Amino acid sequence: MLNLKEKFNTVEKPAFAKYTEKNSKFLGFVFPLKTKQKLDKVMDVLKTKYQGATHYVYAYRIGVTSPEDVFRDAGEPVGTAGIPLLNVLKKYDLTNTAIIVIRYYGGKKLGKTGLKETYSTVADMAVQNANIVERIAEKHITIIIPYALGDSLTNIINAEYGRILEKEYSHNVLIKAAIFKYKYSEFTEKMAAIDEVVIVDNE
Repeated sequence: MLNLKEKFNTVEKPAFAKYTEKNSKFLGFVFPLKTKQKLDKVMDVLKTKYQGATHYVYAYRIGVTSPEDVFRDAGEPVGTAGIPLLNVLKKYDLTNTAIIVIRYYGGKKLGKTGLKETYSTVADMAVQNANIVERIAEKHITIIIPYALGDSLTNIINAEYGRILEKEYSHNVLIKAAIFKYKYSEFTEKMAAIDEVVIVDNE
């Protein structure tokens, strides 16, 4: 049976918002996130595209049952930037999701209250521009199975256990799949009854 804790909300795909306050320009980005490594890659891309910005603030939540909450003020006064972004993620009950806000300083100070309100506003705008979706927690695996069973296993996974991410044919079939965590034990038991099946945990 599906445990409610195995469900979570995230954004379907990246979204963007921009906001100006006292000549400071704020660019907000929200996107799905499963690993800190992806955040680093996205941040590198944004820093290259938006060079010369004053601050690159972020917050993210990763995990389903006990999400890891992380934020960075990126040189703004403590508590005025990263926490407002994190609070927006919590407001919409989002996890496996990140928000990055880039600021170009406009020459006028906003004050701590002004910063909190502005970072919260642009983050909220970005989330509102996104499509929030409910997902079921998944486990990513690779399955190596005899060629003759490739199509039937694909149909079983898609119908009952999750989704196919990638499939390669040679003398065997290599299937990369995302299996619902709440059905993972049942799936592996079924696979154990089939000869010559190898399952590799990608996590």
